[in-house]
Amino acid sequence: MNSIPKRDSPAIKAAKRKKRAEIAVAAHKAMLEGMKAHPPNGGEQPVPRPPPLLLSVHDVTWLTGFSYPTIWKHIRAGLFPRGKRCFGKTMWIRAEVEAWIAALPQQKLKGDQSSETEGRRAGP
Repeated sequence: MNSIPKRDSPAIKAAKRKKRAEIAVAAHKAMLEGMKAHPPNGGEQPVPRPPPLLLSVHDVTWLTGFSYPTIWKHIRAGLFPRGKRCFGKTMWIRAEVEAWIAALPQQKLKGDQSSETEGRRAGP
């Protein structure tokens, strides 16, 4: 007997790909539905979930735009909040990271007046 498996035609392959894509989309929609918090008493409006209180290193790198080594360099220099150990992982408290971001100096733009420049220009 012939032990070589038969190959599917391009049309059958395309149909299989389409079916897999449909299954993936359905699974994604079901996952999103499951992530919605349902209000008590069967209300119609879902209650949004609060953001996570602990951030992983991936979350911190995404929020700050810094690489992992740069974050560690800033931690060692005392310029960035230290992470906490949580079940063997380093996690950051979201409020501390957000406070650090909020405390960053504002970017100066060309044409901004500084106090030194204003003092020099205020002449007779």
